[in-house]
Amino acid sequence: MDVDLSWVRGALRKSLSHRVRQSSAHRLRELVPGHRYAAMLCFLQEVHGDTIDQVVDLHAKVMTQTYRGTKNRLDKEYSRNRRSLVAKLSTLAAVGEILLDPELPDRDLRGAVFSRVLREVFESQVKETRRWLSEKSDLFPKVAARYAYFRRFSRQVLERLHLEPEATTDASETRQLVASVDLLRRLNAERKRSVPEGAPPGFVPKSVRPFLEVDGSIDRAAYECAVLTAIRDEVRSGNIAVRGSKRFGRLEDLFMPPSAWEIERSSLFEKAGLPALGQAAAGHVSGLVGQSYDRFLDTLPRNAFVEVNAEAGWKLGSDPAEQMDAIAEERLARLNGFLEEHMRRIRLPDLLIAVDNEVRFSRFLSRDPRQRSQESVCQAVAAVMAYGCNLGPETMARLTPGVSYARIKRVADWNLPEEALRAALAQIVNAIGGLSTSNVWGEAKTASSDGQRFLFPRRSARRTYSHRMGDYALEFYSFIADHYAPFFSFPIECSERDAAYVLDGLRYYEADLEIDEHYVDTHGLTEANFAGFAMLGLRFASRIRGLRRQSLYHADRQRDYGALAEMLRPRDRLLRLDWIAEQWDRMGQFFCSMATGHATASVSMKRIVGFGPRNRLYRAIRELGRALKTVFLLDYLSQPDLRRRVRRGLLKSEELHALARSVFYGKLGKADWRDFRRQMSTASCLLLILAAIIYWQIREIERVTAEAADDVPTDLLVHVSPISWENVVLYGEYRLRPELVALG
Repeated sequence: MDVDLSWVRGALRKSLSHRVRQSSAHRLRELVPGHRYAAMLCFLQEVHGDTIDQVVDLHAKVMTQTYRGTKNRLDKEYSRNRRSLVAKLSTLAAVGEILLDPELPDRDLRGAVFSRVLREVFESQVKETRRWLSEKSDLFPKVAARYAYFRRFSRQVLERLHLEPEATTDASETRQLVASVDLLRRLNAERKRSVPEGAPPGFVPKSVRPFLEVDGSIDRAAYECAVLTAIRDEVRSGNIAVRGSKRFGRLEDLFMPPSAWEIERSSLFEKAGLPALGQAAAGHVSGLVGQSYDRFLDTLPRNAFVEVNAEAGWKLGSDPAEQMDAIAEERLARLNGFLEEHMRRIRLPDLLIAVDNEVRFSRFLSRDPRQRSQESVCQAVAAVMAYGCNLGPETMARLTPGVSYARIKRVADWNLPEEALRAALAQIVNAIGGLSTSNVWGEAKTASSDGQRFLFPRRSARRTYSHRMGDYALEFYSFIADHYAPFFSFPIECSERDAAYVLDGLRYYEADLEIDEHYVDTHGLTEANFAGFAMLGLRFASRIRGLRRQSLYHADRQRDYGALAEMLRPRDRLLRLDWIAEQWDRMGQFFCSMATGHATASVSMKRIVGFGPRNRLYRAIRELGRALKTVFLLDYLSQPDLRRRVRRGLLKSEELHALARSVFYGKLGKADWRDFRRQMSTASCLLLILAAIIYWQIREIERVTAEAADDVPTDLLVHVSPISWENVVLYGEYRLRPELVALG
């Protein structure tokens, strides 16, 4: 673990690690020793980092679930004792009325109180109230009571997680927490139970410190539970790094070497159209914000979408729906009817084989791409359907005569790695872009992404509860271009925000696309994403739920903002451009590390968003994001074309989800793969099938319209979606054999 592999690109390390994971000992022995040891070293470090990440995640989940369960039990206890609590509040109200009566002399207060409330009842209620305030109403004592449960894993967590304060954090509380972990590790090694005097308590919140002492000494159970809670919070906020972790390691690990940054520096800022110097960047950002206010205020008098109220903020209207006249609707209905009548009906396996005959995507799913046989294509198609349709290899083998379970399982284990499925998908996406009809819907310049949740009943470390679905679920986050080509997908926990993964899909796809504008829903929105997209030369746009509650920021205190002046009056609405100027070069290095593959975008974005205001880099990224979000909000409110583009882009994602729900029909649409790599294969196989269906439909539309008569309104194809499957038979056939019927 001490070998430095930071000079090896992250994508190459992952690729070598995956090759080792797939290989047998015999295959590894056949490699040249230098190659073998290099690959195994990458494998061991990748697995070690993944394992550390899983330990941190599991620890955080256990602590969070314990606190959540404790809070739920406390809420139920409040509910059960509602009458008693109401009685105590009534007593408090009565005593308060007496004490606040200005006409009652002070010497008569006690008598007045006990004339309203019996002394014995009052004493009992005071005693019970103190017990509620000291024990029942606080979560921590109840959490500490579960020390025996925590002790099952706490020793291993404290022993294996090597914590170190983040270099950008100088808080004494963080250093005290690291010292406390070392202290508990030493107590465990020496088999001592009591915590010595002078143990650092600075990391413990003041509200919790009274519960640490019992009979004048520090309680071991309470102290260790406080340490475990602080580890979860400090690692999540980025104040503490975990040595050897890929996601929770030092922030410096996410930055490319300074020498490499000097080479890439000018090209990054030039591509993004941004100044290379910090002071110039501050002026550039200030100019962008000022111009956006100019555009908004100029169009405000004739803007029917938004009305600014000095007291209530702004009031939003709605855009009129795009409507066709009766003649256009009749022509569109005639076009849809013509397509439905003339497009060929086809079974899904036949469709996949037909698409493969044209684009040859199966060559990426074969051990020998140079030799394409009927058997290899059928096996690849069966394996893709087994996971993409959620049937599983065993059920798929029973439904597919001529393809055994062993063959499907072998193809799935050896020929469906992540990079192979991405290459196969890219082949179909490029073929969609090569169809002339696809240009009707877009030029592959814009894209959208959204998550789709599937029930996930299997017990797994990655499953989380979805309140929207009322059960445990897993989310597939998918990307689709404006010409209806789906080009990236991966599974994430449904409790995670989509925002951290948006840049993953736009940086790591393999198709020949040139996306320059991207649309997301509210879950994909963060201020850091606005900053990251701008640094990478992309435009970021979002449909925002609760748009009227979003804050605007400004960069010039002396400017007259007209109708918006009252909204911008609070002091925290002024942008700190000096923070942006100070960290400008550092921000460029951070985002360039993602662009060049030195660090994974989702890992970096989750890491930086978790930091608090004490981190200067986070503050600068947040300020830049606030400035760019303000520019977007003002443009979104004043430009109907932008609002329409966002809605249309996200509508394509929703159409893709509807098709995915029908294709992913096996096991009642419940995902049940425990291993993350199998979940990844399932998401990729599903998207591969969706892309094949869309390619087939566009080819059919192209064929049918080419043969259409002059009276068929092919000019309205822009209003027809190729995401349809009425003519595609997605499910298996049932053969009813009369010879099996017994008569008489």
